[in-house]
Amino acid sequence: MTANSPFAVDLVAEDERIQEENRIRLMEEEEKIRRMNAQKEKAKNDIILKALSESADLEALRREKRAILEEEQRLKALLALEKTMNSAKSERMIVEKAQRQRMKAKSTHRRLLYKDSLDEVIQEENMALKIKHGVKDNSDDFAV
Repeated sequence: MTANSPFAVDLVAEDERIQEENRIRLMEEEEKIRRMNAQKEKAKNDIILKALSESADLEALRREKRAILEEEQRLKALLALEKTMNSAKSERMIVEKAQRQRMKAKSTHRRLLYKDSLDEVIQEENMALKIKHGVKDNSDDFAV
């Protein structure tokens, strides 16, 4: 019974033990809080660094997009210029072809006129020769 008696316990030692346990528990809690705060800070820093790197990446992507748009505009302008040049070239070719056809038609017409006039001259010469030599006109005999 004396072993279970509250008076048999050394109260100072018991108080020191409780204080030590409280001190250790408080130190552990403070360490836990410090670790949590450090983790929060690290997470915040990571988020900030990620945002900054994304911002740099975003700026790089924007520059790349601008370059792509400028290149597209340049290509569109070149394509429009090429279409214009091809259109002008095809129009020139059409005009030249039409001129060649007109010249050919003119030449053919002149040739026909010359042939007709030459035929008339030959016919007149033949008539004159027939009259001069007194040959009867037998053109009906040779008609086919």
